[in-house]
Parts: sequence; C-alpha cells; structure tokens
Amino acid sequence: MNPATSYRSSTGAIVAALQTALQAVQLPGTFNPAGDAFGRVELFDSENLVEAFRFLIVTEQRACVIVPLTERHECLVQHPKLIVRRRLPVVLLISDRVMGDRKAALWGNNLTPGAMGLAELVLPAVTGQLIANPAGVVSEPQNTSVMTLKDTDKKELPNRIVVAMELQCRGGRLEATLDPAPVP
Repeated sequence: MNPATSYRSSTGAIVAALQTALQAVQLPGTFNPAGDAFGRVELFDSENLVEAFRFLIVTEQRACVIVPLTERHECLVQHPKLIVRRRLPVVLLISDRVMGDRKAALWGNNLTPGAMGLAELVLPAVTGQLIANPAGVVSEPQNTSVMTLKDTDKKELPNRIVVAMELQCRGGRLEATLDPAPVP
C-alpha cells in the first residue's frame, strides 16, 4: 500500500488563521472607544463548552471563543485516485456585555456594537480564503443565532449576550493511488 499524499493544512493551522483574522477585526470610529473589536479571542474544544462560557463571564466586555467541531471527510474516487477533502465546522461564540442593559448587549447602542453588531463586523473577516493554496482552506458562513440560556445561567451571566456563528471550513485534500483493479 502506498501512503496518501497530503495537501492539507492542520486543524491547528485553520483555527490559528481564524484567531488571527478575528484579532484583527476593528470597531468603527463611531464607537467609543474605537479599536480592537474583542478584548480576547480564545480557542476551546467542544468538550469544554462549559469552561468556554465561564471564560465569557469573567473576560473583557467583548470576547470571541473559537470552537472547532467534528471534522468530516468527503471521499471521491477518480480512478486511479481516491481524493479525500475536509469539512471542518467551527462555531464562533461572539459576546458583548453591557451592565444594566441586555438589549444594548445584543443590539448595541452608540457606545458598543452589541453581539449582533460584532457578528456583522466578524462576517467579512472570516468569509472566503482563509489559508492560501496548495493546502488552501475556504471559510463559509452557515448560520448565526442568539444563544438562549436557562434561567439559572442568566443569573450567572448578567447582561452577557452570546451569538453563535457557524462556519464551514473546507479545503485541503489527501490523494491516494488506487490499484487499477476494481474494488469489490
């Protein structure tokens, strides 16, 4: 058996590229203060979502958590090759906090963009070519939703609003040479 040839970026490289893109997002000058959109951009795995939410409780006013989910593989046989492509869903937990005003934490006001406004600022930064070819990765937005919390969690997360943005990161491939004989 011949090993496959990899034209893939690692999952670590993908989330690092997302983190770099998110750290570069800036607030427009209409907000006081203008500057970096997020005080912190952190990476968590799906096994530690409770820890990620605790991070959001104690962190800066605006934060973003990157959570890669289960990687999927798409296989295509083009004799004499087997081509395996990656699909990596990633969720961004985008958060804003406005003490005493949950509505502003979600929709913003003249001092802060709110979680939905932050999602709008993030969207162009995480859409399109994320990593250059030949192991290129493209990031495609899938959906954005407001996360609702149980009443007990609302007490622990006062005026903290979280918007979840799901991305599909696809690209890179493995190529394996197949035996010319048919596979049963």
